[in-house]
Amino acid sequence: MKRSLTLFFVLLLAVSACKLRNGGEAADPREQYVGSYAGGYQAVIKIGSSELDPESGNVTINVAKGANPKEISLQMVFGQVTETMTAELNGADFTIIDKKQDRFTVNNTTIEGQYTASGKFVSNNKEIVIQTQAGAIRGGVQYVKSGSITGTRK
Repeated sequence: MKRSLTLFFVLLLAVSACKLRNGGEAADPREQYVGSYAGGYQAVIKIGSSELDPESGNVTINVAKGANPKEISLQMVFGQVTETMTAELNGADFTIIDKKQDRFTVNNTTIEGQYTASGKFVSNNKEIVIQTQAGAIRGGVQYVKSGSITGTRK
């Protein structure tokens, strides 16, 4: 009986060791990433094997919890342009799940291509790093726009 009682208390202690909030609900792991990050971006367009001059600038990234338990919302503000996307979170890594196409302009020609993006939270969740890519083949030539976005929590 004494052994059963000890085992019960050890199990109870292990279960209660999880972070608890709001009357016993388990802590939401997305909370550690929520906030505003300030940083920069760089994008480059390749046409075949030729690379155009890179574009760069400042960005603010606002991270919030998404509608579903494994989702976060990323609102990125590039000057006058704001873009909001949803990402699926897997530990500190994430993948954009609601944007599949992107448009970019090259020599007055609009290219619409498949879009992918993924990222991660690093340095004890004080920084965010995102890699993006959009590409398409037009007239037998491959067009690819690659981007890198980084930010530090404000």
